[in-house]
Amino acid sequence: MSVVVLFEAEFVPGDRERYLALAQKLAERARAADGFISAEWFSSLTVPGKLLSKSLWRDEAAVAAWHADEAHRQCQREGKDCCFSRFEITVLKPVEHFGKGLEEGEVHHD
Repeated sequence: MSVVVLFEAEFVPGDRERYLALAQKLAERARAADGFISAEWFSSLTVPGKLLSKSLWRDEAAVAAWHADEAHRQCQREGKDCCFSRFEITVLKPVEHFGKGLEEGEVHHD
């Protein structure tokens, strides 16, 4: 079963662009990681300076391997030290997935 990782962060004023540049480089590495499926970033419409990253992984082992990746850990350390006033990471297993306009085979009930 796939695993969803949500990363929510609020930035220190002026450091958002610095983090996004780091994250863009890291995203290239994530896309090459075993078990990576997809990732998207969103900006909050209600909380200025808040970002949400949603990534989808094949399984918990893939998430654990990504969490242990040294380049990823270095980026996390740098973000904690310079860029975030607050952050939180949530790892979820979907209970159900459905919608409208999905490709054939995209609807999952697992």
